[in-house]
Amino acid sequence: MTLAGATATVDFVTPERAEAYGRIMRVVSADGPERLEPDEQAVLREAADAIFFSEDIAGDPEASQALASANDLAGNLVGAERWTPDHAEQVLRDLEACGPAQLVRLAER
Repeated sequence: MTLAGATATVDFVTPERAEAYGRIMRVVSADGPERLEPDEQAVLREAADAIFFSEDIAGDPEASQALASANDLAGNLVGAERWTPDHAEQVLRDLEACGPAQLVRLAER
């Protein structure tokens, strides 16, 4: 994944997006029963990075694909009973909150 153009998007970063990104990074580095394997950590980290630096998810195929991959990961973790459905939903809400306002509005529906 690249962060090409990331400096151009810094103007769109809000404190709320930064806080959500921090929550995702805590999930990525968590120990205990909800601990992620290195490849799972990479999926979530890459999704957070792509979404955090995106100005428009619909117009950003990398961010859209990263969000889809994170959704798949969460579903797999719930299916394997490694995450509860509630935990997966919270992680996905936090991931969406890393993104631009239109993504946050979609998550609130």
